[in-house]
Amino acid sequence: MEQLYEKGWWLHVCPLARTAPQEEWIVAVLRKGKASWITETIKSGFNNPHSGIKWGKQWIDTYNLQQLIKKKL
Repeated sequence: MEQLYEKGWWLHVCPLARTAPQEEWIVAVLRKGKASWITETIKSGFNNPHSGIKWGKQWIDTYNLQQLIKKKL
């Protein structure tokens, strides 16, 4: 997670506000902007925080690849 932060990314992972929060987790992907953090996407439905983090990292990789392709066009 520290490596993501150094690259300007942050994953916010927390249990969904339910009576049995351990059953569902939510992940927000944030990108560091010029003056504040920007929420790029949010997804729920993860069975545990680890699967949410894995999804978040994959989302960031896809985003960065798309941005790289746009720059080359």
